[in-house]
Amino acid sequence: MGYVLFGAPTIDRWHLHQQLARRLTARGHRVAVLTHAAAERDFFGAQGMALVSLVDGRARRHGHVPLDEFAMADCRLRGQLRPSTNDRRRVVTKLSRSLGALTRLLEADPPDVVLLHQGRSGLHRTLHYVAREFGCQVVHTGEGLMPGAMQWDGEGLDGDAAACMRTADDYRSEPIDDDIQRAALCAWFARSIPPPVSRRAVTVPSTWQRLRSAAADLAHARFGDARRALHGHLAARGQGRVEIEPEPPPPEPFVLVLPQAPDDVRLRLDADLETDPIELAVRTAGLAPTLGDDVRVAAALPPRGLPAAMRRRLVQAGITLLPPASVPEAAAAAVAVVTVNHPLALGAILAGTPVLCTGRTPYAVTGVARATTIDRRADDLPRAADFVNPDLRARFLSRYLVVDQLWCEPDAPDHNGLNGFVAGVEACLRAGPFSTGLRYEAGPSWPLEPART
Repeated sequence: MGYVLFGAPTIDRWHLHQQLARRLTARGHRVAVLTHAAAERDFFGAQGMALVSLVDGRARRHGHVPLDEFAMADCRLRGQLRPSTNDRRRVVTKLSRSLGALTRLLEADPPDVVLLHQGRSGLHRTLHYVAREFGCQVVHTGEGLMPGAMQWDGEGLDGDAAACMRTADDYRSEPIDDDIQRAALCAWFARSIPPPVSRRAVTVPSTWQRLRSAAADLAHARFGDARRALHGHLAARGQGRVEIEPEPPPPEPFVLVLPQAPDDVRLRLDADLETDPIELAVRTAGLAPTLGDDVRVAAALPPRGLPAAMRRRLVQAGITLLPPASVPEAAAAAVAVVTVNHPLALGAILAGTPVLCTGRTPYAVTGVARATTIDRRADDLPRAADFVNPDLRARFLSRYLVVDQLWCEPDAPDHNGLNGFVAGVEACLRAGPFSTGLRYEAGPSWPLEPART
């Protein structure tokens, strides 16, 4: 059987990891959780999961390990887009301490598979690099580009994914699956999420344990970690689905802009430093008259909204604001969709709407979407439809929806999705095949459900 290591997971995805660990353990695999922060160590330990604690030691000479690059990712995730030399040096030193501890752990007991969920920090990148050096299989999973699905990749998420390194030629021989494209589009319009498995009750770490961990973090001036040590367990309760009624899009024709929140990970890691999603929307509004006197511009707000100053700037530019729930209908009816690298632009591609994007993303493939810049959009926007190759788009979508996405909602996993997760992990184990008795079908539960019964 295999040894699967969950690499520094977060508490908010406890339900997914608990269900996955239970199923893997029932099939004879060994599962452990690698924890670094005190909050995660206390929480996952209280749930009875096997722990591998990463205790930083002395800074290690990293030589060929690109810790400078990983440190830059950490700085950008914190909002330091142009960190000083001292800031970067401090992060490199911290990562070098983790590097030594990771190396010792993997030397002593190397796992067969390292599972990194929603992990794009410097620590996750270091773990990925070292695990590969020790011959471990690495799987990255995270929020998908379609509701009800997760990304599944061996290299990373979003701009780090292997899909971002493919070109149009890589999709020329992919078979076209019209059924899954129709099903995915129907499920997106219907907001269809399969019934999730039941959640297990959470065991809260003792007050003394949380206070002790918070004090240890405060002693090292890690104030954010101290706060999470005290209250981080609350994130395991999960977020209930908030149903917001969609608003009808503006009268056609209109261009839809998909702005992203300022702290969006995809903006900070997969876009140019100067990228401003609000400026992108405002300039798009200025270009709309070139498409016709009656062309309007609408912007669908991100799920957590935008600051009041940003919303005011959009309204002043004459842009109609739509709630996040309006994206499917608006994306399908729009003349074109403009974004940096919003994940739901994949739904617009699925609906046959031309997409222009300025950041790194798996769908930025020539013939599928148009990779552009703020300065080039004056020429690209009027010709957006000319850049689309329908046959290539269908081949790309068939590959991405079946292979590069796992149909499992990360916050509310279902039985079919968890089967696919376990089967995917077991496919990485060299001593397989293990995946007997597991039935997984790629695609949404509805309208494909009759075929699964």
